[in-house]
Amino acid sequence: MNKIKLLFVVTVFAISAVKSEAQQLLDNRIDSIIGLMTDQEKIDQMINNAFGTTPTISRLKIPGFNLCDGPPGVRNGRHSTFPVGMAMAATWDEDILLKVGRAMGEEFWANGYNQQLGPCIDLCRDPRAGRAAESAGEDPFLSGHVGAALNTGVQTTPVIATIKHFMVESKQSNRNTCNEVFTERLMQEHYGYNFRYAIQKSGVLSVMDAYNLINDVHCTENDTLLRVTLRERWGFPFYVVSDWASIYDSKKAVEAGTDICMGSNNYKNDLPALVSSGSLSKASLNNAVSHILKTKILSGMMDYYPTGDKALANSTGHVQVALECARKSVVLLKNQDSILPINKNTVTKIALIGPNAVRGNLNCWGSSEVFPPYSVGILKGIQNKIGTTKVSYLKGCDINSTSETGFSAALALAKTADYVIFAAGLDSTQEGEAYGIGNDRKTKSIDLPGKQMTLITQLAAVNPNIIVVVQSGGVCGLNTCLNNIKGLLYAFYTGQEGGNAVADILFGDVNPSGRMPVTMPKSDSQLP
Repeated sequence: MNKIKLLFVVTVFAISAVKSEAQQLLDNRIDSIIGLMTDQEKIDQMINNAFGTTPTISRLKIPGFNLCDGPPGVRNGRHSTFPVGMAMAATWDEDILLKVGRAMGEEFWANGYNQQLGPCIDLCRDPRAGRAAESAGEDPFLSGHVGAALNTGVQTTPVIATIKHFMVESKQSNRNTCNEVFTERLMQEHYGYNFRYAIQKSGVLSVMDAYNLINDVHCTENDTLLRVTLRERWGFPFYVVSDWASIYDSKKAVEAGTDICMGSNNYKNDLPALVSSGSLSKASLNNAVSHILKTKILSGMMDYYPTGDKALANSTGHVQVALECARKSVVLLKNQDSILPINKNTVTKIALIGPNAVRGNLNCWGSSEVFPPYSVGILKGIQNKIGTTKVSYLKGCDINSTSETGFSAALALAKTADYVIFAAGLDSTQEGEAYGIGNDRKTKSIDLPGKQMTLITQLAAVNPNIIVVVQSGGVCGLNTCLNNIKGLLYAFYTGQEGGNAVADILFGDVNPSGRMPVTMPKSDSQLP
């Protein structure tokens, strides 16, 4: 036994010595490179070159970053679209999230990007928040595990994952000036837990700041948040990137720990004078550059970075992963009288009604949108399952309007069908990131908007065999029509294969296994 203990101690010391030597070699290399750099070359490592890129320093063979949104896939171009963050969280399945992360990493890599701006693991503090779709639910434990699995999957490829938004970003209204006031304990145990777990578990190589303030200080300039919490307490050694145009005071941001400024020219315009005057110390400048170089070296960018295979973009394998994740994200909330699954062999007519029946690839508005070469809506998914002759479609109503002009035709159709399937929910006109047309929930209410609940109730009165499928980012309340529904599926935005996944659940080819990652309030009065 003593020999075994001795061997264990010797082994531990040997491993520790190897790690120490490797760390010293890395530090020496970084110090050597910094010693060869001019002040301007150091500053060039910290600025945005163009939209989503940073400068290359050819003289020293230092490549620039090439970053791209977004959390559910490559934003630019026609690439695979995976379920949004909320839908991924609804799977409660780290194995499928590892597959999704790897598939996304391969697609970013195939398109020449070395960094993905995702995943987003903000906590969904209010379902009416415009970017609720991007979040990983309301629970920090679940959110942390979602983020860790996705990060790990992405970084099995040469691509750098970027966990965001650090932290407490929620509603989009006044997102640049919103001041979140918290005790240190609440920050560490609740709002920070998901980030700490994901960062430490997955070894994520980049963190993105949030827009808001925490305790009167912008996240990009918050020394307590970035230097003390992120680096000293949690041990994060890599680089921090700002969200687009979220830096206001360049000196404070660099000293706090925001290493690269994206979306504005603040660092480009301010840092030369700050450094030359001595207002910003060389030590602060070198510290930021060392984080950037460490990330580039350990990701392979500085030494060996093979070209991605373009055939991987929207490959058959990736489409299958998108479908599998979509299937696992659909939540069965009600199945009165065992109305589900529908027997596709005996059903003669289905009336498909609702504003979200046709369009695939639903998402919130903003930087998380991805545009695949094709997408499958619920109508197409059902047609793929039972053919075109057994399903009839009418819109019935808009997502959010007071018009009832489509009611009479929809009610007449419902009377002739074995089943009514109502495709309800939201889309990018109703929730999204705060730029352009985007903002928080258009109606400011938790309720399913417009006349959707009214039409559901009237349809149930003429045909009680009604199944509602809700597609949204932030969860919608159904309190006034819930008792009239026999079957209820919740399908958070499920990506390009969403219609096929929903049809698989409706007709029993796949068992529903999703779980709600957020609370569904009965009314707005239940929200803080």
